[in-house]
Amino acid sequence: GFNSLRVFLWYDVLFTCAPEDAIPVAPTFERFDSLLRLAHERGLRVMVTLNDLPDLVYRPLYTDWPRYDAQTQFIVSRYRSEGTILAWDLRNEGDLDYGGRSPLEARFTASQVLDWLTHVSALVRGADPNHLLTAGWWGDPVPTESAVDVLSFHHWSDAAQLTGRVSDYLSRSSKPVLLQEVGYHSWATAPQDARDEATQATLVQSVTHTAQSAGLAGWMIWTAFDFDPPPGQAPTHEHFFGLWHSDLSPKPALDALTLR
Repeated sequence: GFNSLRVFLWYDVLFTCAPEDAIPVAPTFERFDSLLRLAHERGLRVMVTLNDLPDLVYRPLYTDWPRYDAQTQFIVSRYRSEGTILAWDLRNEGDLDYGGRSPLEARFTASQVLDWLTHVSALVRGADPNHLLTAGWWGDPVPTESAVDVLSFHHWSDAAQLTGRVSDYLSRSSKPVLLQEVGYHSWATAPQDARDEATQATLVQSVTHTAQSAGLAGWMIWTAFDFDPPPGQAPTHEHFFGLWHSDLSPKPALDALTLR
């Protein structure tokens, strides 16, 4: 019953190590081409998140623009006529980089991040005038307004707080608002806030029911599937947000959704 999905592109596997030259790795792009083809065959639209897991230390994304510009331009130019793509998501939770969740996490100023967002928005629009632009912010998305077509935000608290957030954003912007990430883990052995799959299902049902009537442009669940941690890494609650287990079997949360 879903109609859209969101995927993340990692530039380090899409290109060789000469970033300004944007030399593509053909087999990796072919995998992405296959994903788009499969999505099209199933009637799914794809939101593509760019600039994921960038360098924020040696050649920082926000202050060394040429490090990623050519690669971003290559991607959006290649797919500018791809009807399966719903939108380009310019950056995932960039507000965390200027302390959107906690001032202690700030590594850059808000001006540095938002100036970069304005810059990359113009870059993408110049290479691809056909697709919508957004930027998925962890908190308040209104600061991204001038750079995007759709405001996107993420929500990790309960349904009761969602209505207030949506009303606030809609009152301060005339642009559509998308709940781009919402979800709850089902890790029963979490050190804190342990939940079972039944609790996850109840929370997902409640928040998506609220989202349906909140005046949003839409909502997207985080995530489709649980993650298996890399070898040697212990699991955390972050690995258990899926509607499906990592073996592709469904959880109760999937049946709890009302999909139109």
